[in-house]
Amino acid sequence: MIRKIVLVSLVVFSVALSFAQTKLVYNAYKPGLSIRDKPSVNGTVISKIPYGEKLSLINPFTDTVQVVNEGLTGYWNLIEYKGKKGYVVGVYLLTIAPPKATVKTVSDYFKQLSQPAGLPVTVKMGTPDNEMYSTYKKQLFKNGCEIHEAGFYESGYSTYFMPELTMQEGFIITRLIPEFKDVFAATDIYPTENKTTKVKRQGYDSDKEVIVQKNTSGTWTDKIIVNYEDGASYTFELFILNGQLVISYGGGV
Repeated sequence: MIRKIVLVSLVVFSVALSFAQTKLVYNAYKPGLSIRDKPSVNGTVISKIPYGEKLSLINPFTDTVQVVNEGLTGYWNLIEYKGKKGYVVGVYLLTIAPPKATVKTVSDYFKQLSQPAGLPVTVKMGTPDNEMYSTYKKQLFKNGCEIHEAGFYESGYSTYFMPELTMQEGFIITRLIPEFKDVFAATDIYPTENKTTKVKRQGYDSDKEVIVQKNTSGTWTDKIIVNYEDGASYTFELFILNGQLVISYGGGV
């Protein structure tokens, strides 16, 4: 009897472990992700997963074949989609749904993902025609996301908080939202080094500066900063703060 109980317990534990190591993720690659029969670009394409589709990630702890694409580093992940199993480039898999075609701003995206947790809190100081004017607005969402907006006499900034996302996921998401079209173009790769490029504006050229701040050993990226001018000076920042992805964006004259 004891042997049977132990055997049943092991089976239950194995099943529970199997479920625990399988999770749902989403395809955030616009052209669609190819499912291959082995973890390699030389693998035969079994099927394709359209953008935004949900799929099952099978025990990522067993995926060891590294892949680098568009500057993003990850693994070939074993997945299951509509009854078909195979390998995909895992750098484009998100734990949350990617932005829909109708999403134009991060505010739109947060509303796609969740609902506001009550009304926004707004604090104003001074009047809009006064140089000391400032206004602060904060909105919390039920999934833990937050929007902080700060407005001043001739400038304004928005800061977005998204729990449990990585820097790479943040880059993928911002690249998909038109609000950041001047920060990251659809063809831009994930920044790993400092870089300055010329950008054509109406009637003039301006510099776009990308600054990549790394940890003291240089093994990973702590923050990505993008500075550029388009009538006004803008600054974009992407970093992790206490387990939350932070996106800060804004500027002024």
